[in-house]
Amino acid sequence: MNREHLRAFLWLRWRMRVNQIKRAGTLNAILTAILAGFGVVASLGLLVAGLVVGAVVMPQLSPAIRMYIWDGAVILLIFFWMIGLLAQLQRAEAVSFDRVLHLPVSPAAAYLVNYLSSFFSVSLILIIPGMVGLALGQIYAAGPVMLLAFPLLTVFVVALTALTYQFQGWLAAQVENPRRRQMVVMLITTGFVLVSQVPGILHLSQIGSDESGSQSVEQIRRYEEVTRQLKAGQISAEESSRRTMGIPAEVEAEAAQKRGEKWDRIAQSTRVVNLVCPPGWLPLGMANLAEGRVLPALLGGLGLSLIGAGSLWRGYRATVRMYTHGGTGHIYRSAVVVGAERKSAKPSMVEWRLPWVSEYAAAVAAAGLRSLLRAPEARMMMLAPVILLIVFGGMFLSVAKQTEAWQVPLIAVGAAAMVLATSLQLGANQFGYDRDGFRAVVLSPVPRREVLIGKNLAMAPLVLGLGTVVVLLVGIGFQGRIDQVAAALVQLVTMYLPLCLIANACSIYAPFVVPSGSLKGARPGLKAVLTQMAAMMLAYPIAVGLPGILPAVIDVLVSEVGEVRGLPIALGLSLVCLAGSVWAYRRVITLQGQQLAEREQTILDVVTGHAQ
Repeated sequence: MNREHLRAFLWLRWRMRVNQIKRAGTLNAILTAILAGFGVVASLGLLVAGLVVGAVVMPQLSPAIRMYIWDGAVILLIFFWMIGLLAQLQRAEAVSFDRVLHLPVSPAAAYLVNYLSSFFSVSLILIIPGMVGLALGQIYAAGPVMLLAFPLLTVFVVALTALTYQFQGWLAAQVENPRRRQMVVMLITTGFVLVSQVPGILHLSQIGSDESGSQSVEQIRRYEEVTRQLKAGQISAEESSRRTMGIPAEVEAEAAQKRGEKWDRIAQSTRVVNLVCPPGWLPLGMANLAEGRVLPALLGGLGLSLIGAGSLWRGYRATVRMYTHGGTGHIYRSAVVVGAERKSAKPSMVEWRLPWVSEYAAAVAAAGLRSLLRAPEARMMMLAPVILLIVFGGMFLSVAKQTEAWQVPLIAVGAAAMVLATSLQLGANQFGYDRDGFRAVVLSPVPRREVLIGKNLAMAPLVLGLGTVVVLLVGIGFQGRIDQVAAALVQLVTMYLPLCLIANACSIYAPFVVPSGSLKGARPGLKAVLTQMAAMMLAYPIAVGLPGILPAVIDVLVSEVGEVRGLPIALGLSLVCLAGSVWAYRRVITLQGQQLAEREQTILDVVTGHAQ
């Protein structure tokens, strides 16, 4: 790298920043100066606070608590760093590459300036001084060995920023496609929301995990035991009085011992997590330095250095390749070769043939499934049951041991009904997501009954696939019998068929236009809103919930009230309900096809935005 080139890029970056402030006006410059002043004051305050904590408080704490403090600092830094990343997902280059690559300058210098510009973030400016203060305070308390904390902290920051910068560069190459950009933004935002729920999930997972009960319950149990021994003549009155007076102290001592053992397990688990996860190498190294052990800090620093250097190198190569080879770095193959490969390849998704259904329904189902898989709106809606499963799954699994066997079928059916309920919003406006593509349905000679069957089949892999996973997780987590899990899977299909009929009715009688583009809010009319509310609150519980939950309820009544256990009653009744659901679906879908043929022009005007 040429030093003169680096100096020129630094000067260019400085002038660009000064010009931005000048163009923004005097008021903006004043507000920027005030915010910068507050940032400096806050940084100095955190530096002093960290210095005091590190010099005065940290020496009095155990090694595990010191590690927890550094873990908290790292988690806080990563949390605010991720918030900043969400605010600017796609990397904004301080010095644009496409304007300097034609000059006789070093691209590495431009990349380095752009990377160093990413250091000017609120999270680094505010939190890093506090971490530096902690290290300085520990130097005063633990001695010169803590001087190694500064190289370790430096390589940690470099690794964090380098990984982020590489990710932003990769994202810049991915979001050239508008549909892909919207999907990536949605997935990253959803992932951040799920990660932010981890503390709550861990807290919920601990509910009901106390094995010995509360101290008061334990004391009552021991009082009753002493009373029983006294009445049986096994102990004297003096011995009974002595034991009674010592019960509170004994229970408290045992509880304290269990708490100590619990915190020891937590400390050991935290050390293992810090050892496995690279962000934990900083807390682990700091805790070991305070105890005089240097090797863990050196190994952690070496690992973080390799991660940072590797990320910078790969990010630089990917950035240069993106600007010099159109974002791919590969030579485009000729159309002749691509066409030859396509002829020899397997049929595409829209050419699939499905068994037991007509060719018309198979074509509509394949095209509809392909559309759903590509639509960000559909993916976002299908993430709802996944989020609910992650958020509430830990809470339910925490009480799995206290769940009785007769409750498992009801829980499994309830989980399947939850998945179906969250997918009703997607199915209740099937033609709205087609937009102008609904013209193909109107102009095609496909029987309208087959169109509805194809639309229902298009949703089946997503809805039934996710529902099957949820039911299997419930069966494994609650240790349900094989026939109970099989019955829940049959009930899932039984409930799906009337759900499709409800969704078809909403799509035919209350369609609404969905704006093109991911995450753009739709504005359904009052009729559509009231129709979907009625479907969810009235039709869904009756047509879907009743045939789905009835076999499980009858199985519970027979096994608990009639004391007939072990028979697959729910499975047999579920097969009967499935046969009835198939019969009703085949009759009603024909009538709905006729209604679709009568209202297709009205639906077309609505979903294309031409309705008055």
